[in-house]
Amino acid sequence: MSSLESLIHSAAEAAAAEIGPADIPPLRLTGADTATPRSRHWWLTPLAAAASVAAVLAGLIFVGHAPVTGHGGAWPGSAALSRAQARLAKQALDSYFPATGAQYTAGLAFLWTRQKILTRDIGPCLATAGFQQPPFSVPKRKFILHSAASSQFPDLAQRLRTGVIAPRSGDITGDYARAIPKAQRGSYASAVRRCLIRDARPIWRLDKVAAPLAAIWLKKVGAIQSSPPVLTMRPGVVNCLEAAGVPARYAKQGGVGGRPLFAGFFAWMSRLDHASSAPGQIAHDQRIWTPVFVTCARPAVATMERLQLTERSAFFRQHARQIRAIRRLVIDLPRHQT
Repeated sequence: MSSLESLIHSAAEAAAAEIGPADIPPLRLTGADTATPRSRHWWLTPLAAAASVAAVLAGLIFVGHAPVTGHGGAWPGSAALSRAQARLAKQALDSYFPATGAQYTAGLAFLWTRQKILTRDIGPCLATAGFQQPPFSVPKRKFILHSAASSQFPDLAQRLRTGVIAPRSGDITGDYARAIPKAQRGSYASAVRRCLIRDARPIWRLDKVAAPLAAIWLKKVGAIQSSPPVLTMRPGVVNCLEAAGVPARYAKQGGVGGRPLFAGFFAWMSRLDHASSAPGQIAHDQRIWTPVFVTCARPAVATMERLQLTERSAFFRQHARQIRAIRRLVIDLPRHQT
């Protein structure tokens, strides 16, 4: 368990007396965003790590089985929605339930908006409690570019445009939660809980509805990405990577032992990163290897995304009531930005 996972787990335990253990299961993060730039495989960034970008200043996301009724009654007709509200609602669904790399990228715009609201709303409360936090001032474009999930939801078109396979996220995630001394973590968790419920209730209510459903969706994605139709693409990926110069012991790592299909490529990139001493060399390596990844991954990504899009349509039909509630709660968020 990473340090951030431990913090969130402790915070959830501290909250149990007030809200109940069944109502606040800890959010399990992979730790990818907690790695220092030259420590672990920072290339591997699944959805949970990107979600932690939005949660890191709060340190805790409340998730549980909440009522799924929206704020304010029935879902409004399309004429009642502004273009910005409709766009934000779509981005939110892409954030919680991405099926393609492009949807994942679009969802990052919602995470940025969410973090802006959250930081603004609970910042003064946390400061009063003795936990001063920096303002969230990351430009939206930088946030999106530096929050890629190329292992799980690779946006191949974006990767080609930028020439970078996995921009480092260390300079946007912040390190505030991990800097809290162990002796103060209980007090910090209590302050976060109090500030969220008191000053950021729209975000709190949205997470209560969306996070459990998003966890179910990620399990479905994992099942698809380890399914026979996807794994039959493995020999082509391995052969392509080896032909481009990736050592066989790396190229063959993906898709076996429960590892993601592209794990071997990112292990190779991590190896290059550790061997590089100059930022210029790291940038050069990314320029060289990004087109290789796009070329070798494209057929498998096309299969994955086709299956995931089909599954998402069925998932949305199956959970139509919750999806409508999430939309409604997101539509309410812009009112709280002014």
